[in-house]
Amino acid sequence: MLNAPPGCVQEWWELAWQAWCFSKDHHVETALNLYQQADDALDGYEMNPGLSVRRHNNGLAGASSGTVRPVPPTEDAVVSCFLPPLHEPDTGSRIVGVPAEEQMALQPFGDQNGRPHVMVLSSGRCGTVSLFRLFQGSNLEPYHTYWWMVHPYTRWEFMCRLAACRFNDNACGMEWICTRAAECLGEKPMIGLNHSDTVYAPVFAANHPKSRFIYLRRDSEAVFKSFVQKGQWSGGMSHFRPVMYDFGEGYSFSLPEVNEVDGARWHLDYTEAFCRTFGRVMGDRFIEISSDRLFGRDREEISKLLEFVGSDIDLDCAVDHFATKINEKVHKAA
Repeated sequence: MLNAPPGCVQEWWELAWQAWCFSKDHHVETALNLYQQADDALDGYEMNPGLSVRRHNNGLAGASSGTVRPVPPTEDAVVSCFLPPLHEPDTGSRIVGVPAEEQMALQPFGDQNGRPHVMVLSSGRCGTVSLFRLFQGSNLEPYHTYWWMVHPYTRWEFMCRLAACRFNDNACGMEWICTRAAECLGEKPMIGLNHSDTVYAPVFAANHPKSRFIYLRRDSEAVFKSFVQKGQWSGGMSHFRPVMYDFGEGYSFSLPEVNEVDGARWHLDYTEAFCRTFGRVMGDRFIEISSDRLFGRDREEISKLLEFVGSDIDLDCAVDHFATKINEKVHKAA
């Protein structure tokens, strides 16, 4: 059974259970409505009804991307389906920067998991949907979308805490660990492909000491053009963005105005610096893979990828896979 927040009333349990059952039976609209009612019954917490339903509806209308599927037998092992109260934008005096190497080496945030999981870091728009499709049915379980996603505010707070080396409150790191519980407890090791998780790589590394990391990098000008021409930076809500922060009596932050061009540039520069710094800390647990070379069907680069993650996929099959390009306009999360 899913965990409820402190002081949760019986009404919530009934609504959430009904929504869960309708979702499994693919009654998307009914499930969404019930999840929303359950959300309204809470005080100080938030649910994400869209993602809850997507877990049980692979590509059905109204269920978004369709890249999430159930992970038996771990659906009852999810730690939490709630987000703590969100910080509202306040005032901040210092802009977030790239953490130093010593700030990337974190202590475990909870119980350690010794499975050889893989995490792919990227800016987005680098071909992660294609990798998701490549690894489907292999000895790794790929995830491009997850059951639960933390709010951008939480991700930005974690960015600020890394930059300032202020971990007196680890809630934002623990919250993210909780949202990945089911995927990390599946039958096979996971390979995470969502670029929004990139900032949490130090947490993943600490809690999964056998994990490995791939920085999937595409030509930055091509990525920039994709963001700007298709309007996919979207204010930075699913990306890194400039954040002003202050750790005075408590954590406070503000979001400076930034246009789409400058915001996308900042995101790409920050991602590059963050991943390179993290890679130096990880040593042989980290490699860089060129997206351009993958889609150029470069056998050496494809072989490097497969060997690093311990994949059972045949090299020739993988080379053939990258001959097919995914429609960039349709797959906005690529």
